[in-house]
Amino acid sequence: MKVKIKQRMSYDDDCVICGGNNPAGIGAEFYETEDGRVLCVFTGKSIHRSFPHTMHGGMSAAILDDSMGRTIQLSKPELWGLTVDMHITYKKAVPYDETCFAVAELIEEGEKIYSSKGYIILPNGEIAATAEGKFFKVDNDYLCKCIDDPSLYHLNEQCPYPEYIELPQIVSKKS
Repeated sequence: MKVKIKQRMSYDDDCVICGGNNPAGIGAEFYETEDGRVLCVFTGKSIHRSFPHTMHGGMSAAILDDSMGRTIQLSKPELWGLTVDMHITYKKAVPYDETCFAVAELIEEGEKIYSSKGYIILPNGEIAATAEGKFFKVDNDYLCKCIDDPSLYHLNEQCPYPEYIELPQIVSKKS
């Protein structure tokens, strides 16, 4: 299933999820899709493992957290989300060394808090995990004051991105 990409989203070079300069990081890339969702493309490494060929569930949670937290930026790019509450259901093991995907969307927005939901898609199209969360809205200016080296933070830069990303066809299998 081809997904049309609208833009690549902001990133921080040292982030454990999206940071390309962090040796322990996943190096995930986040995109805004034309249909108003956040798409994360990631490939875990052996340092992210828990069991053989399996990425640690905490890393899967962090990917979903980051994906869902970014959904507010689709309508309000000056905001970020800080996690207030998150619930995850694990269905399948997420492999490392294979490209997987997370998809998230905004489901409700209040004055200070918003809710999102998301899921991880395996290369074979199975859903590995689902999550819902509540996030506190935080302004980019506040976050920039907290960063040790602002040059690492790429806020709304025009980064190159693919026109489309091919996602596996989602399959429904019993867990």
